[in-house]
Amino acid sequence: MENKRRRVELIVEFLQTASLLYNRNYSKEELRKLAQVYYNALSPLDDESLEKALQEAFRRCQFFPTPADILALAGRRGAEALLDVYKAIDKGGPYSSVVFEDKKIMCVIEALGGWVEVCNMPTGVLQKKFIELYETFTNTIHAPTHLPGLVELDGWDDDRKKIPLLVVGSQIKEAFLPPARLQPFVQALARGEKFEDLLALPGGCEG
Repeated sequence: MENKRRRVELIVEFLQTASLLYNRNYSKEELRKLAQVYYNALSPLDDESLEKALQEAFRRCQFFPTPADILALAGRRGAEALLDVYKAIDKGGPYSSVVFEDKKIMCVIEALGGWVEVCNMPTGVLQKKFIELYETFTNTIHAPTHLPGLVELDGWDDDRKKIPLLVVGSQIKEAFLPPARLQPFVQALARGEKFEDLLALPGGCEG
């Protein structure tokens, strides 16, 4: 909570100062909404990177700095890539197999132990490790074709074309629908039922 409060204070102070420097007359309500937008957009940055980027913005930006400007100033292209990872985690979690259009993301996730491992990482640990690794990858020739999720790893279906696959780039879409016999599991998972409890469902993966 203390960390979140400090980040909010940094962003609010930044926006107030920027409003004066760039001659923007925001009301308190507009400033509050703007702060929320900046807070969410800049969440991939760790505290130190955020503070440095906000300071750098005053030195380099000719116009009112946008969240994209600040991310760029932080030297964190990996932060933007991490947003795609978060979207995929929210959309399919560790169960779906995933393909990212950005091959560097594929390489980083594989280096971190795979898709399931990344989905289970604490947010702070994932942010730090992902962004640091993303900046080091220059060769993506050996990027994996896809990142397997729990459904595939548990061997429910050997035909990869039938595996629920998320393709992540400008937007997330399901490239393949799961076969009919997987539908009960997918629907149950969507309702929030525990993965291990689904093994006892009729037509489950046993046998």
